[in-house]
Amino acid sequence: MSKHTDNSENQIAIFANAGIGNFLMYLSAIKYLKQKRPDILIDCIVLKSNLTEIAKKSGLFLNTISKKKILINLFTLKSKQYSTIILSNHESFLSPFLIARLLRSKNYVGFKSIAHWSNKYHFALTNKITLDKVVKETEAYLNLFVCFGIKIQKGMKPFFPVNSQNNTIKSWWQTHLGNSYVVGIHIGNASRQPWKVLQNHKFKKIFIKIAKEFPDIKFIAFGEPSDKKTLKKIFFDVEKQNYFLKTNNSVFDVADMIKRCDLMVCNDGGLLHIAEAVGTKAISIFGPTDYHIFGPEFPSIIIRNDLPCSPCYSLPGDQDNPINCLDKKCLNEITVSAVFNTIKKEIINNEKRSHD
Repeated sequence: MSKHTDNSENQIAIFANAGIGNFLMYLSAIKYLKQKRPDILIDCIVLKSNLTEIAKKSGLFLNTISKKKILINLFTLKSKQYSTIILSNHESFLSPFLIARLLRSKNYVGFKSIAHWSNKYHFALTNKITLDKVVKETEAYLNLFVCFGIKIQKGMKPFFPVNSQNNTIKSWWQTHLGNSYVVGIHIGNASRQPWKVLQNHKFKKIFIKIAKEFPDIKFIAFGEPSDKKTLKKIFFDVEKQNYFLKTNNSVFDVADMIKRCDLMVCNDGGLLHIAEAVGTKAISIFGPTDYHIFGPEFPSIIIRNDLPCSPCYSLPGDQDNPINCLDKKCLNEITVSAVFNTIKKEIINNEKRSHD
């Protein structure tokens, strides 16, 4: 740990223990707190390694302590005497609570319950927050900071520390894409949440139709190295010079490229929230996931089936609902035409705007 302060009354600690998309919404709330209370100094204790660099580059934290260094720095952390330790609903597991209690603090803030979800470790909290209904995730996080005198704001978007001065990406873009209309694509999601993913054969048909309707459009498909084979199959019938696969880039390079895209088409997931954070309009597909909580703000577009049983995945513990659902009609009955027509309309409208 490189930075220290004796102003312990204004020093707090938060945990980074969520998916990338969730963390970007948390960062938005933290950024708002820092804007209203610049005197508050925040340490970020990272429990998921893929969040470490995002936390460091956000510019919001006095110290960022990676998971590997928690035990090494435990004595230093204990000596800090944080005035407050914040635990979000993503810290409703044993390890964050144990770490939090090992640290010395006067105040442990967290959720006792949100709607139908209850935190089984709420007994360890000194400041217990109850929300009677589900709200946008960023708004929920802001409730954790009300004790610092801030007011709840609605309509806040995720925050991502994008670097637009990346000359490598800029040069590649100019060489391969120039001034083309570019659609960013993300067809995957976390392997533990397959209920968020529209079927690959539908994506294949959608992009073939888009390529035929708009032959000058370029596609950039983002994913993990393991997605490359699948992406090649999906774009097999699209002219090779019209699509590019980006499956081995840092999250910062991906964010830079998404910012340069004219449109993002994706399932619910981290890249949707990156698109929203960097200001790129997204067309996102939602199945069981609660769009009231995780859906993007206007002008991005949500495609979903409005069924009585959907959404059924809102809060921790809800994952059994989509896992045990045999047909997942809310996702599986989203049609190729519905997605294609939404993309087509947006491209046409965008072309009209560019000529106005």
